[in-house]
Amino acid sequence: MKIYFKTIGCRVNQIESQSLKEQLCSLGCQKADDVSAADTIIINSCSVTAKADKDVFKSIEKFRKLNPKAGIIVTGCTATLYSDKISKLYPFVRIIRNEDKENIPFHIMNKKVKNDFFAIKKFDGHTRAFIKIQEGCNFKCSYCIVSKARPVLSSKPVKTVLAEIETLIKNGYKEIVLCGIRLGAYKCAQTDTNLAALVKNIFSINGDFRIRFSSIESQEITPELLKELKNGRKKFCSYFHIPFQSGSDKVLKEMNRRGLAKDYAGKVSKIRELFPNAGIFADIIVGYPTESEKDFKDSLDFVKKLSLSGLHVFSYSAREGTVSAELKSLNPKIVKDRSLKMRELDKIIREKFKKSLINSVQTAIVLKHKGSFSHALTSNFQNISIEGSHEIGSFIDALITDGNSATVIKSQLSALQDKP
Repeated sequence: MKIYFKTIGCRVNQIESQSLKEQLCSLGCQKADDVSAADTIIINSCSVTAKADKDVFKSIEKFRKLNPKAGIIVTGCTATLYSDKISKLYPFVRIIRNEDKENIPFHIMNKKVKNDFFAIKKFDGHTRAFIKIQEGCNFKCSYCIVSKARPVLSSKPVKTVLAEIETLIKNGYKEIVLCGIRLGAYKCAQTDTNLAALVKNIFSINGDFRIRFSSIESQEITPELLKELKNGRKKFCSYFHIPFQSGSDKVLKEMNRRGLAKDYAGKVSKIRELFPNAGIFADIIVGYPTESEKDFKDSLDFVKKLSLSGLHVFSYSAREGTVSAELKSLNPKIVKDRSLKMRELDKIIREKFKKSLINSVQTAIVLKHKGSFSHALTSNFQNISIEGSHEIGSFIDALITDGNSATVIKSQLSALQDKP
């Protein structure tokens, strides 16, 4: 049986698709690169935005036309939230909700499979490997649909995490990114191990590798966690992606976010103290329905005072099924204007951070070659260009010569078995 995968959305979805591919191939299936050659099509859906939902519906229609004989399975968040709508529009589609997603190989092949929290052995097409260690979010942010699509908190057992990382290291991956819907909520049910204790265990693994966090909430960055990350030294990427969404306490409360602006600022300050050259990036939403001109100015002023490395700026758009969708949206022109101002500030912040790294030595992983240059990613999440062809998947110590370029001080060669 040939299986074609279409993955929409976040890294967690990508990891889950990779795991399902590996499980199905172990049962005798083949991965189809062309949808027209597939016996079964699996759409792993995302519902974080209305656009993501539309992409799912468009994919169903497109694939049905290209291959009317293939069975179509829709799984993921859109399948979980809008199963009735999908069934009504596309009665030929088989729907498998998030809570049953890991059993897809059994549903297709009717053979028992090992449920191991979507563990993977490789990450096709990538130099770095991403692994899922946590599932679910029970925060009820007013603008977010995720807590409805993935409401149940669970975590990958410590033994499974460690075994998975050891396998990936053996397969040549030198950077492994820990992912979750709410990474900081990690807690192994069998051992009561939290994220801090988990990373301590990871750092004890032999080998030349490093780990990176995906996104993590500020209130879940504890003193215990920071201590263990500091102890990890070069095995931890000095990179933090910490959403805060607004610099206005009033808006934060209306968003049902946890903590105040000062709490976030204090956490950033502590991280900067422990990791002076860390890349610290933040998500911010501009144009929330209750955001006044003063609230927006408060956000701008707040960001200017923080020691950030960059922003991910999102213009608010109403998400059906959320609390904030019931509010009257701001004038689109106002939202666009505020977004442009925040993005301009982001450019200034990023440039300042790049300049602060000039003449420093940063450890980077080589990602790809382009022309006569190698492109690499530093521990603190800066893309650098280096003259010459360096081994993909290897670590290099590079002297940063300007905001985008570097020269190699030391190269640690170690080829990936599965090159991108």
